[in-house]
Amino acid sequence: MIGAAEEWNGLYYLKKNNVFTKGDQPILAYTSQPTLTIEIWLQHYRLGHPPFSLLRSMFPTLFRGLSVTDLHYDVCEFSKHHRVSYPISNKLSSIPFCLIHSDVWGPSRILNCSGARWFISFIDDCTRITWVYLLKDKAAINTILPIFHKMISTQFGSHIKRF
Repeated sequence: MIGAAEEWNGLYYLKKNNVFTKGDQPILAYTSQPTLTIEIWLQHYRLGHPPFSLLRSMFPTLFRGLSVTDLHYDVCEFSKHHRVSYPISNKLSSIPFCLIHSDVWGPSRILNCSGARWFISFIDDCTRITWVYLLKDKAAINTILPIFHKMISTQFGSHIKRF
């Protein structure tokens, strides 16, 4: 061992009883690469995950001897991707009520004013018209589905082809 040092404010100070001290002044050593990368990551987290190239322009001393390509964070890369969740489809139904999409949601922790905790939605693929029915319990779906089917046939003179 040639000496011992303690870190203080990002710098290593050699202890006084070492061979490498000059009088009363301790010899300073630059921080090592791991300490610099820890500081870079700390700033990256504190500033809301900006790109490392921006951090390099803000803190050039932190990147002394480091390349931006050496720093890699999968979460940042995935969260900054700009991609539509589903591919855009041009295969919409050309005839109303040829295809109906439906979804059931619930139970809600809070009842609405009529006491409903669930709802079911019906969306026409062609027109994107949406119907929403409130349900007091999930078993009411068995009564709502025939009512919706009858409403389509009486009001629009059509039948649902696919559900």
